[in-house]
Amino acid sequence: MFEGDASLRTIGPAVPGGAGSPGPPGAPPPEGVGLFASALVERFPLLPVEDEEGLRDVTRRDAFVERVYSYSRSRLSRSHA
Repeated sequence: MFEGDASLRTIGPAVPGGAGSPGPPGAPPPEGVGLFASALVERFPLLPVEDEEGLRDVTRRDAFVERVYSYSRSRLSRSHA
């Protein structure tokens, strides 16, 4: 599994203005976060994730895209090491 910078991860509930994280492993998901998203983040904790509201906001969307590229570069550099 990928291990790297934990700052690459962001998730929030799919409700307007929602932000946060799924909490500790095994904890119930916050209201508004689906089971699939919770399982995905638990299995791949460093995978960049953003809620729908965040993707509508230009600043948050740009930051998310940058986290995706950083995640990809980090995975590629580890696979070639």
